[in-house]
Amino acid sequence: MGIRQSIRDGITRTLLSDHVRAMEETIHVMEQAYRRGPAMMDERALVDALSEADSYLIDYVLRQRGYQLLSQSVIEFTEEDRLRAVEEARHMYRSDVQVARAVNLWTDFGFGQSVEIVPHNEALGAVFDEFWTARRNAPLLSQRRIHMLSNDVINDGEVFLVVFGSNVDGKSTVRRMDTKAITRIVYEEDDPDIPLYYVRYKAGTQEVWYPDWRATPDQLARVEIPTNARLITDEVPEVTIGGKLAPVTSVKVLHVAYDELNGRGWPTLSRVYTWNRVLRNFLGDRAAVAKRVAMYVDRIQHKGGSRAQDAIEAKFQSALNRNTFLDTNPPAPAGSTAVHNQAVDWYRQPLTTGGGDAMSDGQMFAGQISVGVNMPLHWLGWPQALSNRATAREMARPTLEALERYQGFWSSIFRDLVEIVGMNAGEFDDYGADITLQTPIDTDVEDLARGMEAITDATQSSAIDPELAIVANEKLAGRMLQVLGVPGAFDDIEQEEGEPTPEQTILMAIAENVRAGLITEKEAEDYLSTEPWLAAKIGESET
Repeated sequence: MGIRQSIRDGITRTLLSDHVRAMEETIHVMEQAYRRGPAMMDERALVDALSEADSYLIDYVLRQRGYQLLSQSVIEFTEEDRLRAVEEARHMYRSDVQVARAVNLWTDFGFGQSVEIVPHNEALGAVFDEFWTARRNAPLLSQRRIHMLSNDVINDGEVFLVVFGSNVDGKSTVRRMDTKAITRIVYEEDDPDIPLYYVRYKAGTQEVWYPDWRATPDQLARVEIPTNARLITDEVPEVTIGGKLAPVTSVKVLHVAYDELNGRGWPTLSRVYTWNRVLRNFLGDRAAVAKRVAMYVDRIQHKGGSRAQDAIEAKFQSALNRNTFLDTNPPAPAGSTAVHNQAVDWYRQPLTTGGGDAMSDGQMFAGQISVGVNMPLHWLGWPQALSNRATAREMARPTLEALERYQGFWSSIFRDLVEIVGMNAGEFDDYGADITLQTPIDTDVEDLARGMEAITDATQSSAIDPELAIVANEKLAGRMLQVLGVPGAFDDIEQEEGEPTPEQTILMAIAENVRAGLITEKEAEDYLSTEPWLAAKIGESET
């Protein structure tokens, strides 16, 4: 069977040598475009490179290549594919308005305008506050820089936070490494979910190995460092701490990867870039059509010969002088009246461009982008896709769910950062923290107020336990203040817990008796009026 196939291939190549050569050249061009990536060779450059090939042949090769990819039993994405996707993502963010809009929306609504981190342990809170506000960390954590963490994760797929901890004073300093800086990740043997080292390579130097922040000394000790590599702490001076020599600075890496594949983060929006190009080319074609239609507003038909043709052209066409750059026959201003005799017929050109069909087609392409970036169409510059407020909320619900998941992702990252900073400073009984990402997600203040009112009414009718109602209303009030842009409004209000005072005990007993129907409200008021000391205490508490 193999011999027959070889004979058949030889006959085909001999009889159809020109077509075979053209196909091979087409495949070569397309493979080069694939390797160089769309950021380096766009559609126009590809079409120019394939201009000599037959259109049917191009279509056949495209379909054949897709069939071969889909027919493979295993499709593995390599590190080369990931880096190519990173280059494409960076190019698209700088050149495509839809991609830039989507990335900024994910950052603004998901990551938020600011970050508020409150560790549970008071001592750890003081340590972390120093770390968060220190000038040494401002290049990464300042208000005008911190949002770039989210942009990097969305565009590049990942970012590596390197935390340097001083073993002298316990202070931490954070820096970041680009995704291209880390060439590979070393995992625990037989467990690809536990990273131990991140390997950085610079041309002409040794590999530098950075330990993962969760890796224990025993785990790291089981990994053999190659001879052409060194640990990041090898060149750090040592000091005596607790009777033992230890590096002055410890180094820990926090790998931040949202859309992860095989241990590495991939650009979050990489699936949609093909449709971004389709829409961009479509809109460019529509702009060309509109410009073409606008070239001539009126059509003039005359009944003269060539001399009349020249005369009319001289009258209506511009006469820009190339030497003086002056127009000796400028076009008439808007609103002018044209006067002609019966030898000339003047017609108004139809200025339609098929905009109605184009709007539907463009919205269809934009819909694919909307699905890919998980944003409703009216957020991406297509307001006609929005019907009313009710449908807007329904359309935005999947987006809000995705943004909440993204917020949960960053909240977990910041909790890890709190623990790393705490570990560098010492030992604490609690490394937990409350994370608040101040985002402009639309929460109706009126809805919150109605919810608080409903809880209060339910409490008065004994449908809800009073203590539960107090907690619920505090949560709703906090959310309301957050929406109104007042973060941390309750930070200075201490919730004191302990035994109630005597007057509080009496008041609670009276309230319970009134609620149980044992006494009336009038009887309760009469009793309070006969106890001036209790009335005074009530006045002090209200004040």
